[in-house]
Amino acid sequence: MQKFHISERLACRVLGQHRSTQRKVPRGRPDEAALTADIIALASQYGRYGYRRITSMLREAGWAVNVKRVELIQQADQYITYTVLPELKRLGPRLGKRLPALRKRLSEIDPGKLLAQMEAEGQVTLELPDGPVELDRDDLRVRLEAKAGWAAAQGRLCVVVLSTELTEELISEGLGREAAHAINVRRREIGCEYTDRIVVGIVTESAELQGAIEQYADYIKAETLTVELTFAPVPGAEPAEVKLSGHSLTLYVKVIS
Repeated sequence: MQKFHISERLACRVLGQHRSTQRKVPRGRPDEAALTADIIALASQYGRYGYRRITSMLREAGWAVNVKRVELIQQADQYITYTVLPELKRLGPRLGKRLPALRKRLSEIDPGKLLAQMEAEGQVTLELPDGPVELDRDDLRVRLEAKAGWAAAQGRLCVVVLSTELTEELISEGLGREAAHAINVRRREIGCEYTDRIVVGIVTESAELQGAIEQYADYIKAETLTVELTFAPVPGAEPAEVKLSGHSLTLYVKVIS
């Protein structure tokens, strides 16, 4: 923006980004790598399943996920970069002193085009200063790296790319879902029956958390069979201290029927 002397608003409009992306560092979930690996495994095993079925299977496995949209694309180059390296155990004995020249050549060419040719033909031929060298899939090691704002992992049949950008809207929704989960945990702790209706009181000093709970109050009440949700202690209910994404709250749950 400084280089071209344009405003933040105009720059974000041109890039198609929300202005909040310029003010907040993207925060990914700490278990992102494990989640991505499970998504890769499911997508590889059940290639015909849609994202709703995959999301359901992840939840059954204990993951808290909320997939908004899934796009199937032919090329992932806009989200990831590849680095192609020689497989030293195979090529070292074969090429000997030619290996540094091959490493240099691999760093100079477009890895995307090289991999596309390898996928189409099963092998590639590269020109080195002392002559050509033929390479097959087992001769190369591919290192995948996600571009800023994304996480990626590669399986045998596909690459899964996840957006790690958390907008204010997604953060609020996440807090609302965490609140519903915390209330359901508390239901089990106090021995609620499946059909019991409850009154819930939440006391917190976090304006962000309270705002998220207010915004998603209808969802929280529906998920937890809550008849009344207040931001005050509930008489006769034992308090429970809870932390949601770093926000502290005192939770009161009382059965009314």
